[in-house]
Amino acid sequence: MDLISVIVPVYNVQKYLKQCIDSIINQTYKNLEIILVDDGSTDNCAEICDDYAKKDDRIKVIHQKNQGLSMARNNGLEIAKGKYIGFIDSDDYIELDMYQMLYNLKKKNQADVSVIGINRIYEDTGKKEKIEKNNYTKEIEKEEAFSIMVDDERTFRVAAWNKLYLKEVIENVRYPKQKLYEDVGTTYKIIDKAQKIVFCTCPKYNYRIREKSITKNKKFTQKEMDRVEMAIEMTNFIKSKYPNLKKQMDIYLLRNYIATLNKMILDDKEDKDFINETEKVFRKNQLNIVTSNLKTKKKVQFLLLSISSKLYAKILKKCK
Repeated sequence: MDLISVIVPVYNVQKYLKQCIDSIINQTYKNLEIILVDDGSTDNCAEICDDYAKKDDRIKVIHQKNQGLSMARNNGLEIAKGKYIGFIDSDDYIELDMYQMLYNLKKKNQADVSVIGINRIYEDTGKKEKIEKNNYTKEIEKEEAFSIMVDDERTFRVAAWNKLYLKEVIENVRYPKQKLYEDVGTTYKIIDKAQKIVFCTCPKYNYRIREKSITKNKKFTQKEMDRVEMAIEMTNFIKSKYPNLKKQMDIYLLRNYIATLNKMILDDKEDKDFINETEKVFRKNQLNIVTSNLKTKKKVQFLLLSISSKLYAKILKKCK
């Protein structure tokens, strides 16, 4: 059995950490190197990691000063010895056969990257929701992979964590330092290096939706602009290499603009330059919006922003 290195960035998630680690150490696929990267946690995460390392010799622990999720992943990659690489976020957990399924998918299809489906777990209600209702497995080319990856209704996503990578395709790729939405700035580079990708919608990764996570924080800060920066880089790259995806990537970029703008408006922050830029980008894409397969409600929202950002902000605040 080939060695799989599983990298888990850890920061102030003591409430969820044991469930996460337990779901990894109890995998049906046993040949794992489990790298827990404590990113300067101020709760009991460091102690929890060390305790698990004493009980399971497959576990390695890195303790570092707080450098952010990107550097936690990068530092894990520096010491990873596996033929294959996987990532798990420490507030999530996985089904016990996830890595066996991802490994089998890779071997059967001789793929460089295998991708598995996702459940959403809502912290407030405990509800478990499967994102894609139909189970299927498909070998896909890069262009189709990108098309699926930027579709909100699918489970491929830009996320690092529901995938298994051949080490060679990720070896020279690193996550951007001190950036939010670092997956947006990275996953497309890995997929572009892959020769073959296999995608199974069967949900084996449990993604926890919690209000206090990094990207769910309701307070707007300038770091939220990282989302648009990363999305612009990704959009330009994919459009230049895969021109058939131009329209879809333009819509993807609009979704990132509007998500960032919504946070700004709802937190009563005023960045007039960004607001004007967003309005111009939406106005430029009016035809794309009208002819897209966005749901009607989204189309109306996007078109309203393209007409008047002031009116859009007023309505958004009233509807909040």
